[in-house]
Amino acid sequence: MRNKCLTILLSTLLVGVLFGCNNNVKQPLANTVKDTLEIYVDTSLAILINEQRKAYENDYVNPIVKLKYLQEATILKALMTNEVSCAVLQRKLTEGEKQFFQKKEDFLPKEYVIAHDAFVFVANTKNVRDRLYASEIKDYFIKGNIKDFQFVFENNSCQAIPYFRAYYGLSDKQLASAYSKNGLNDLLQFLKTDNYSIGIIPFSYIADIEAPSTIEMLKGLKVLSVKYTDSSKRELTVNPSQESITTKDYPYTMPIVLLNCNMEKKSGTTFVNYIFKPKAQRLFLKCGMVPAIFPGREVIVNTK
Repeated sequence: MRNKCLTILLSTLLVGVLFGCNNNVKQPLANTVKDTLEIYVDTSLAILINEQRKAYENDYVNPIVKLKYLQEATILKALMTNEVSCAVLQRKLTEGEKQFFQKKEDFLPKEYVIAHDAFVFVANTKNVRDRLYASEIKDYFIKGNIKDFQFVFENNSCQAIPYFRAYYGLSDKQLASAYSKNGLNDLLQFLKTDNYSIGIIPFSYIADIEAPSTIEMLKGLKVLSVKYTDSSKRELTVNPSQESITTKDYPYTMPIVLLNCNMEKKSGTTFVNYIFKPKAQRLFLKCGMVPAIFPGREVIVNTK
């Protein structure tokens, strides 16, 4: 009798363990041997993409995602020499870069716009300006004839530099009219003591305007609006926001792009599928960016 009871007890425990494990098991996306997807990431996107990696690994066991943070130029070289096949950048490929891949590898890389960000202009609250004209931003870089302010980048390798280089077709000499500091904190502290300079930073840094960290960051500073004439000859004055970035009313927007340069299907498609799911897109929204696909609202009904 004792042996029979022991057998029943062990059987019950085994069933419980099996069902318990099944309820908590992560979803395997590759059903055979574990594989690894290596992604090269622009250094300015390190925190964001690492958060996506952690969220991804909470749900899936395959493939293992390894991130390597590098400057944009280094990433492009690695893509072109087949050192890596997947990358995340703050821009799309140029036509010349696309032609290179098609000529060398006989395929066009797949570009997935996974979110959007923008560059905003920040100044001391004592600065006489509350807005900038798009025309004078252009003149500042191209003509160098704006004398009542100067632009300052957060450092000499930030993404804003190649962005405005491409946006206005600037030379190194024209870009030299702007200055750079030694990081975000250095830039913000400088702006808080200088009424003349205007800093250029990503919108995602300040998107959560109610967060204590953002309030502290912008203490003594203000975000400038941009005034410009649109294609229908209307004059618009636009404040940077997730809404104006979504509608493209704010002019200095940029895409966050996942590049697939012939990566293996098993490793690649699984992460691509994840990055467009509501959970991943909601994380972009939480981090201050504009998701490529706005996730639907979650309605939780408490029946207790």
